[in-house]
Amino acid sequence: VSLMVVHMKLLWVTTFHLIKPKSQHHDFFKNYHDWLLDCMKKRILFTIIVILGLSIGWNIQAQSSLKKANKLFESMAYEKAIPKYMSAYKKDSTNNELVIKLADCSRLTKNNAEAEKWYGKAIKNGKAKSINYLYYAQALMSNGKYAEARKWLEEYKVAEPTDTRTERLIKAIDNINGYAEDSQNFKVE
Repeated sequence: VSLMVVHMKLLWVTTFHLIKPKSQHHDFFKNYHDWLLDCMKKRILFTIIVILGLSIGWNIQAQSSLKKANKLFESMAYEKAIPKYMSAYKKDSTNNELVIKLADCSRLTKNNAEAEKWYGKAIKNGKAKSINYLYYAQALMSNGKYAEARKWLEEYKVAEPTDTRTERLIKAIDNINGYAEDSQNFKVE
């Protein structure tokens, strides 16, 4: 429609040029130029308003998903909270709270592969609490990654030297090969 209006204006300009004296051409083109600028300003303003409206709506929807997920988490419905957190995470992947909540839900539902993934992201973001080092190490241990788990247990031990779980887990990692060797000495019939 707007392209048709421009064509009509140009047609009118050419006919106007044939009818009006040259002194009036300047006024017409100045008015046409002002009209064109005004249309462009309105379109830009409209576009900005639409983009802002969509982003605000998107943010409100993400916050709504997050509130629902937090309520489910608080009521210990971790399995149901995961899709809500994922929905919010897809809209805001920079929110480290979501990453940690996804990690906690995965850990609490015994999904160690997902817990490892999410705790790993939280730690790599640099915004994880020290307890998340322990949970990450436990997920790594559950997935058979003992050397890496030991590294994160050492990190946790530095941050929380009074937590006795750390020493027990490190000792378990150190003895894991001995457990495998002992099991070869027995035969189950």
